[in-house]
Amino acid sequence: MGKPFIKLVQSPHAYYFFDVNQNQVVRIPEQTYHILEEMLSGKDTKEDENIRRLKRIGFLSDRKVCEIRHPDTDMLQDILGTKLNSLVLQITQSCNLRCRYCIYSEHSNQLQRSHSMKRMDLETAKKAVDFFAVHSCETQLPTVAFYGGEPLLEFENIKRIITYAKEKLCGQKIRFTFTTNGVLLTPEIADYAYENEIYFMLSLDGPASVHDKNRKDAGGNGTYEVIQKNMSYIKERYPEYYKKLAMNTVLDTGQDYEKIVSMYQNPLWSGMSGYYSSYIEEMEEMKEMDEVKHPVITDDFRKQEAYHRFLAYAEYLKTGAYTGKDAVAAQDVRELGKLKDETFEKHQGLPERGAPSGPCVPGQLKLFVNADGDFYPCERVSELSECMKIGNVVDGFDASAVEQMLNIATLTEDNCRTCWAFRLCGLCVRQADGGTYLSKEARLAGCKKARIRAEQKIRDYIMVKECGRGL
Repeated sequence: MGKPFIKLVQSPHAYYFFDVNQNQVVRIPEQTYHILEEMLSGKDTKEDENIRRLKRIGFLSDRKVCEIRHPDTDMLQDILGTKLNSLVLQITQSCNLRCRYCIYSEHSNQLQRSHSMKRMDLETAKKAVDFFAVHSCETQLPTVAFYGGEPLLEFENIKRIITYAKEKLCGQKIRFTFTTNGVLLTPEIADYAYENEIYFMLSLDGPASVHDKNRKDAGGNGTYEVIQKNMSYIKERYPEYYKKLAMNTVLDTGQDYEKIVSMYQNPLWSGMSGYYSSYIEEMEEMKEMDEVKHPVITDDFRKQEAYHRFLAYAEYLKTGAYTGKDAVAAQDVRELGKLKDETFEKHQGLPERGAPSGPCVPGQLKLFVNADGDFYPCERVSELSECMKIGNVVDGFDASAVEQMLNIATLTEDNCRTCWAFRLCGLCVRQADGGTYLSKEARLAGCKKARIRAEQKIRDYIMVKECGRGL
């Protein structure tokens, strides 16, 4: 037997290994930890009784997949034929804001398009809805989402598409959504959204002093005040509907963290169904060839964020819940709660053929249709990259492109098969974007960060386990 396929991890209190085959984190004595450490380094080391016992019950196997092949590969025709979850329509590429960090901003951005006036015509939208209606017939709650640019610039077109979608998907309950900067949320639009049960996610980056620094209109003016006015109308008029809405915050790491999260003390922004956050630096990953420099992360920001996360974790680990007002920290707590059921579910060894955990079935979870009617696996990939297209509204799916994306790890097969982060990897096809081709080098460039994130999941799981939170 070769080296065990494991990752050793040490906490301040104990010693562990993550078994890739079993997808389990196992606590071991210090002596056993050091023996395994020597085994992984290639030394000829005698096994102790703990290692022999663990092997007898199925742990410490050296088994790896023989071939990279995603388990859904053989079911692609069925999945794409009847089980699409959501249709995301790029109703316009135009936007009424000029956010400083936007990936579509007018910089020398070679990986993504710039702002444009292009819009999706009604016929293209109808063809997309027609396609989705046929290919989502086995989906319990199909979703039609409107994306931009700023989708509310095309409000009249959205209304026509919603009417058409209700006719085409007659007999199915449909969920309609959009993502908006909130500036154009007039009472007329709010009333229509409420009456038609259209749920949306609002983009808001903090109180006025923070939000207005980055999220300005085309004239350079801040937008917080008008958003506050528009959302106040919805909360006062439709309080139950308001509870079903969501908010996303892009964290500017060069600003004061305490000031950003003070937004959640405002009663107006409380009581929504979900709060999400990302970092400007994460969005800037798509600008690696851009002249724009990555934002500075100040020491104060790091310290304040870490302190708030510590308080949230401490409360959760003590009580099983977090009741604080910091929605960013609350998001981290939610991720902790998923570790057992969604991340470290027990497995009985790696299969003969398998794939790292990152890729989804391109087009199933989100079929993104741009203004020209081209298909992409989701809205996060580059619209300038030929290698990211998976079809169009006229010809349907390009099955070979979808299969290639699903099995993107074949580009790096030797690296992936032997990587301890195989089951915890978050890399998908977006990280292999070479513009005109799928790039092995681009994918490998993301491996270090993927392993760091995978190890953090293991450490978070250990922390929760050591604190006795039901794991």
